[in-house]
Amino acid sequence: MERPNERHKYEGLLIAAFRRTTKYERDGWYESQYESGDVKQALVRRAPEHDKKGERWFRITPYPATNRGTVLMNEHSFQTNYGRKLS
Repeated sequence: MERPNERHKYEGLLIAAFRRTTKYERDGWYESQYESGDVKQALVRRAPEHDKKGERWFRITPYPATNRGTVLMNEHSFQTNYGRKLS
């Protein structure tokens, strides 16, 4: 018989198995998988000055003209949070 705590452990694995990931192609606009308000895409640019131990970092902003809302994100976070390349 399955214990109650064990069941929840496996549900998380199932959700992670179907998560869509994105491969970084080059700098440009990528669709946002988690749209908030009017933000449906974001400009993604490499930030090589932040790379450490082989991990790539990116500068991501939905408002490139003002740099408002710019964040730094590592490659793993980028792959799970952004969709296909738009342009």
